[in-house]
Amino acid sequence: MKLIILAAGSGTRLRPYTEDRPKCMAPVGGRPLIDWLVETAERAGINGIVIVRGYRAENLILSTEAQSLKPEYVLNPDFATTNMVFSLWTARHTFTDPVIISYADILYEPEVLVSLMASPDEISVVVDRSWRNYWENRFDDPLSDAESLAIGDDGNIQSIGQEVTAIDDVEGQYIGLMKFAGKGLEVLVNTLTAAYDGKLQSPRSLEQMYMTDVLQEMINSGEKLQPNWIEGQWLEIDSVKDLEIAEGYLVQGSDHSSDGLKINRPKQPETTP
Repeated sequence: MKLIILAAGSGTRLRPYTEDRPKCMAPVGGRPLIDWLVETAERAGINGIVIVRGYRAENLILSTEAQSLKPEYVLNPDFATTNMVFSLWTARHTFTDPVIISYADILYEPEVLVSLMASPDEISVVVDRSWRNYWENRFDDPLSDAESLAIGDDGNIQSIGQEVTAIDDVEGQYIGLMKFAGKGLEVLVNTLTAAYDGKLQSPRSLEQMYMTDVLQEMINSGEKLQPNWIEGQWLEIDSVKDLEIAEGYLVQGSDHSSDGLKINRPKQPETTP
């Protein structure tokens, strides 16, 4: 199974750590983010990794320990004027069935990836039930960064990435990790191609689309997106404050344990799907 890591972003909110390096090279727990992701993938049984580079691509350097899977590198030459979906588009020639897509500014325990790999669903999206306490720690106003995540009566995601006016309406947090298999991979390719051809309803072009735009387009066209629920077990590193918070959640020495990365975040469910 292949993992595609979208790592072209510049990470302006992480400066000064990203002045001379890409966002995924920001240090947390004594190691670059990207090292954690690659090590976690190896522990989970991933056998192929693609890393999409952009900003300061020449400075995206894995440690010796993280190079055993020999990642394939893809360049998004337009990283300065495009968003994450365009980075994924540049890597479309690497798609295999199944494929897992991961943001590069997140950390997650190996068991999160193992659970996603084992999912029988054709489109599976990792969703955190216990997101709210974490968001209240990260933001003075959690609603300022919250987006919709609503589950329909059939148990599938019916809204994702849309603006919300009440925090209680958010049923979970999309973390930026998802799998496409079988017909699901075909749906992904067709949706990206339609965006390239300007045939989607989204007000944003392929170059400016967010991943949640793509997922919502799939939902709107009748596709079933199944949530893969977790309880904590992940972190987002989007700002200097996030880095400071992450240091408090990482279990010391977890990179040397047999189970890999461990994150000690409160895991009380905030909502019931």
